[in-house]
Amino acid sequence: MHYRFSKQILPSRLISKVGKGLLIVVVSGSCLAPVIAQPDLSVQVQRWLQLQNLSGQVNFISGGQTRAAQSGDRLTRPGDGVATGQQSMVQLALDTGIGFVDVTEQTKLVIQEMRLTPSQGRITRLKVSQGRAKLRLRRFTNPESRFEIETPAGISGVRGTEFGINVQPDGKTAVAVLEGKVDSSAQEKTVGINAGFQSFTIVGEPPSDPVPLKDDPSLSYTLEQTITQGNRQLALRGQVDVVNAVFVAGKPVSVDRKGQFVLPIQLVSHPKVQIQVVTPLGKTQNYSLKLL
Repeated sequence: MHYRFSKQILPSRLISKVGKGLLIVVVSGSCLAPVIAQPDLSVQVQRWLQLQNLSGQVNFISGGQTRAAQSGDRLTRPGDGVATGQQSMVQLALDTGIGFVDVTEQTKLVIQEMRLTPSQGRITRLKVSQGRAKLRLRRFTNPESRFEIETPAGISGVRGTEFGINVQPDGKTAVAVLEGKVDSSAQEKTVGINAGFQSFTIVGEPPSDPVPLKDDPSLSYTLEQTITQGNRQLALRGQVDVVNAVFVAGKPVSVDRKGQFVLPIQLVSHPKVQIQVVTPLGKTQNYSLKLL
């Protein structure tokens, strides 16, 4: 699946092959002149993403080794990455100074590709297997430059935009766009997500049709009680906006295509459940639910 982010619907480089269970988000800006196809020769110049504004537990991954991250650490090659714990975050600054990637709690991000083309175009591909990230990128001036984010449901690409992405434990990916445009493609279907709209993609399915951006972390719920062979069982059925991420007692849970989730409840004295709802753009609401 592809997402192409752009200020205008204009030509841009496309991903040549997309796996069946892959979501691709491609962000594109305007091209002022036609581009003549040339051999895709890379220039061996070191590129990097620099860590800054660390908070909480952030691990730095490089060369197959993991250690506590430090401000100023740089991701420079495929396989380098960061992983955040609960209530943790880190910001990645692009080597071009063109923008930032905010990596929030319980997220793993790894470099897939970083290189320079002969015409100084900068190719960046990152992988987010689970969690949430928010990107703020100015328009690229070089038509060969592209920035892509791969998730279990596809790949996202940008040339200048501001958007948030949520990746649930089951791989379902949601995108909310503040500026620019996203062209989302999967399973031979393409939809355009304009600024002020949101969409989601389930692994192995085409993207949903865009709907107006809500950025609403509201939660509604009901309690369901059953008695089986004399044993009383209680479950909480929650409802949120389908693009939102949900954490129960600090652990991420998957939300279905209708925005629903079911949580079995342990029957103890005065049970209480802590639930956090987070939109793709980072708006957060905490709930402390007394169930009895």
